[in-house]
Amino acid sequence: MILLYCIRAIMGTSTEFGKVRIMHKGTAFFKKTENIRIPWSNQNPINLSDVYQTNSEDLSDVYQTNFEKRKSFLEDAKNARQSLLNASKQMDNKLFYEKITIEAFCPNIERVGSSGDGGKFVCNPELSRKGCILLSLGLNNQITFEEDFQNRTKLKCKLFGIDVSQQNDMTLKSYKNIGGKAYVGEIGKNYPIAKLLDESSKKQADFLKIDIEGAEHYALIPFLKNNFVCQIFLEIHYTPTQQMKLMSQIANLGFRLFNFEPNPLCPQCCEYSYINELCMDEYNVVLLSYRVPLDFF
Repeated sequence: MILLYCIRAIMGTSTEFGKVRIMHKGTAFFKKTENIRIPWSNQNPINLSDVYQTNSEDLSDVYQTNFEKRKSFLEDAKNARQSLLNASKQMDNKLFYEKITIEAFCPNIERVGSSGDGGKFVCNPELSRKGCILLSLGLNNQITFEEDFQNRTKLKCKLFGIDVSQQNDMTLKSYKNIGGKAYVGEIGKNYPIAKLLDESSKKQADFLKIDIEGAEHYALIPFLKNNFVCQIFLEIHYTPTQQMKLMSQIANLGFRLFNFEPNPLCPQCCEYSYINELCMDEYNVVLLSYRVPLDFF
């Protein structure tokens, strides 16, 4: 309990930042916390691995050392939202990306899939439950993400993917071999995302991967308003204003950003990874603070 108290004292109250799972011997249940650093906006970053890996008897020292940084982080959240809002009104995507900061801390973020275009950042994939559902919007005969995901989770998930074009025989065979079913349709027009979820006979998706070349702007929010999802990995396209609008809508539905990566091959494209606040305990995630404006509509 001493560990839990001190982590909350550093990170914030339980109602604002969520809970931290505690195991026996006063050890926080997080993996691979080495060298994980959280951006404290314009302040110097704090190495959270110090918090998670420190013995309980040393935590009072950690608390004293980092209290001012925690205070600065909370106070700076409002300024960070305003800076992001201001940047979203410009036509400079690079400046916009520089103003983005994460809102949730995942102690084990893994890049799943290829190292180039097509890879996504997933929080603690090995904690996936058996029988989980992964929806993939946009296959394009590239299923390295799905193959790597199933390899890391030991084929725990059932996969349902869709693309505007029929996939080739090799892709279909490989996708089937990892527990996937592929469909053809244009997401958001003649094929709503909810229809793909219906194919799974489930009421919720654990993971939602989206690469639909701009269609995310009109297809995603109607789905999220009526269906439960834990983690979202998507590429958002176009101008800072257009990206900010969708990010704000996603935030209003209870999703918090835990990773982002601008696409070096597409200046108007950025990869975002979100987690539902209701799933944070399941994936050992700590909520930091709200940094995406909630009223950008």
